[in-house]
Amino acid sequence: MVDNLGEMRTSTAAANQQGLIVIGSEMAGGGLVSQDALAICRRGIRNVLKHAGVLKGAPDMPTEANARVLKVPGSQGYILSDDDGVFEPISELGTEVKAGDVAGRIHFLRSPAREPVILHHPIDGIVFAKRQPGRVRPGNCCFVLANEYPEALSDEL
Repeated sequence: MVDNLGEMRTSTAAANQQGLIVIGSEMAGGGLVSQDALAICRRGIRNVLKHAGVLKGAPDMPTEANARVLKVPGSQGYILSDDDGVFEPISELGTEVKAGDVAGRIHFLRSPAREPVILHHPIDGIVFAKRQPGRVRPGNCCFVLANEYPEALSDEL
């Protein structure tokens, strides 16, 4: 679950402004779409529509499904770059991290003698997303952290 933090330039925000309900899907990141990711997204959207009563039938839950529901806890869940350089991620997706742990580094190709900037995780959480590609500019998102969403019980989903 992700709050758009007031960002109004997305298709989700535009639909919400028109009073529409929106279902979105992430495609596994990396700027690529694989057949596996597409199948997961299609199943997920169909499951939401079944849960809402728009489609008939029970949700299709694979036996190996992860029933965890995560929520990005607002702006503190994001690590943004203050620099122009090349981002080196240290934390892997799905890793549980603690506030202060090293998240990654930003290297400076135009100034190779300059020490990299060390990025730290701002909160305890689970690495939910990480930047792809490596080039960063000020304001680019390097990591997104999430936490368990206790209000979402797996039997209710």
